[in-house]
Amino acid sequence: MRKCKLFNICVIFSFLLLSHFNAHTLNRSNNHTFIIQQSESDTIRMSVYDTICRYDLPYFHSNQLFYDEGTYSIPFKTDEEKDSIITLYLSVIEIPERPSQIIGDTIVNNIGNYVYRINSAEDDATEYHWYISNLYWTINKNNKTDTCNLFIPVGGNGILSVTAANQCGSSAAKQLFITSTLNVEDHSEATSITLFPNPTQDHVTLSVPENKTYTYSIFDIKGEKINQGVTSSSNTKLSLAHLEKGVYFLQIFEDNHFVKTIKVLKK
Repeated sequence: MRKCKLFNICVIFSFLLLSHFNAHTLNRSNNHTFIIQQSESDTIRMSVYDTICRYDLPYFHSNQLFYDEGTYSIPFKTDEEKDSIITLYLSVIEIPERPSQIIGDTIVNNIGNYVYRINSAEDDATEYHWYISNLYWTINKNNKTDTCNLFIPVGGNGILSVTAANQCGSSAAKQLFITSTLNVEDHSEATSITLFPNPTQDHVTLSVPENKTYTYSIFDIKGEKINQGVTSSSNTKLSLAHLEKGVYFLQIFEDNHFVKTIKVLKK
């Protein structure tokens, strides 16, 4: 239950009787504003703007209870026996409803960033929180909007969840089940391609079958491509010395056909 003490209001009125201003804003916050006016008839009028959550009802103000949003006039007398009127503008915010649907790919065949969004913005929601259950997948550049970028570097399954939120709380989560087939290595030479040492401190060697040429790309955990190239021999040395410690992903292709993804740990 929210309370606005009458004592504070009387202090405000006493202050105004000593001033020559016709209007004065004494207190302003994100959800609560006082505006006080003194007319020529010496009637003091006070406007109170307040925004509360539904679970804060009933709202207590000037020894009265209010059970819903609306505009209310509250007459009373000050300590100086002056007629006074408080106009209360009360707004009530609901906790947002659960998003109805997540739109995006449910089956992923290639490494990369994938965009997911909710089908429509929820009433009263001011931000959205996205979560992914797969520890190797990353929600990139999460700006708390109704859209997220999900980086999927390896195969497996994951549950993408989103909740709608505002100052009053968060909704239940809406979920989407996603499957990545990146670990399904149907290429005949995938098992003969290796990377060592792994983990590494400065470099790795990519070992591939002789007389074969492969292209490769290195991604960080956010999905940014940080290096790419072509194998120069059956053992191609790749420098990681300039990279920060962390997890990276090496994706390998032959003639534009996906061959294999290898997770690399830089110590």
